[in-house]
Amino acid sequence: MNQPILQFIVTQNYKNLSLSQPVELNRLNIFIGSNGSGKSNFISCLKFLKDCLTTIPDESRGVSSFEDAVSKIGADRILDSSVESPAVINFSYCFSQTSSSESLHEKFSTMLTLTLFVDRKKNKVIISQECLFSGQNLSKLHSPPFYY
Repeated sequence: MNQPILQFIVTQNYKNLSLSQPVELNRLNIFIGSNGSGKSNFISCLKFLKDCLTTIPDESRGVSSFEDAVSKIGADRILDSSVESPAVINFSYCFSQTSSSESLHEKFSTMLTLTLFVDRKKNKVIISQECLFSGQNLSKLHSPPFYY
């Protein structure tokens, strides 16, 4: 089986990124834009995913990879500054293990969605919901959400 490839990202209220339409990714992506347009925040969104899935936290503290990744960003920096706190941040990451010659909906094999609750006043970021969808046509799949 091939290594999973990140196909697209959707975010809502993350820093200055509100990507309501999927941003499709290829094996090579070039980001061009003026200062403050969100290039670094887009890369930060990718790093957040990497940290959530790969960081091995200190077992003695009883902290998961998700909690560790969230704490690295911090409640004061993760929420879009134009959004009133408390608020919800949504992430959707879609992965594929198939060739790019297939149609968009046929090639997605896994989609991870995360919902974070952010309260700047209390300096808290909580993972409130996590869903993992698998299959060939993700639009038809239903998965019971996992609530923290």
